[in-house]
Amino acid sequence: MKKQSIRSFALGMLLTVSILGVYYYYIQEETVTDDISMNIDNAKKLVKEEGYMILSESEYNDLRTKQKELVKESPPTDTSKKTESTEDVKELEEESYKYTLKITRGMSISSISKLLEKHKIIENREKFESFLTKNGYQTDIQVGAFKLNSDMSLKKIAKIITGD
Repeated sequence: MKKQSIRSFALGMLLTVSILGVYYYYIQEETVTDDISMNIDNAKKLVKEEGYMILSESEYNDLRTKQKELVKESPPTDTSKKTESTEDVKELEEESYKYTLKITRGMSISSISKLLEKHKIIENREKFESFLTKNGYQTDIQVGAFKLNSDMSLKKIAKIITGD
């Protein structure tokens, strides 16, 4: 490049920075001060217009104590929810899958995770692979047979297949 073209480029950069500086320090500052000018009364009015209620600290504390008293006086006695939750637990217990994973020399993380996903031990193989990689388990996987089930966490599965 020639001296003249470098000087022209530098002059253009200087002019651009100057224009941006004027905008930043003078024009933008005026818009910020307009937003800050809201006082407490205007803020309360705006909050009420939006449909919210403003309580003082003492009013809030009174409501909390009344709520706690009501909860103590009348505990929920709905038995239908209890039976539904026990049915949900039974369904979850029935959906527990068991699998004996056989890892041979040279198996990759992706082939292991595909097997685990196929036998419904894990839900998402990509998530399992990234967990192994992120936590450094990918280099410690042992050769052998491992009994796994779908109730195990990713961390527990990783610890079992790495021998930790």
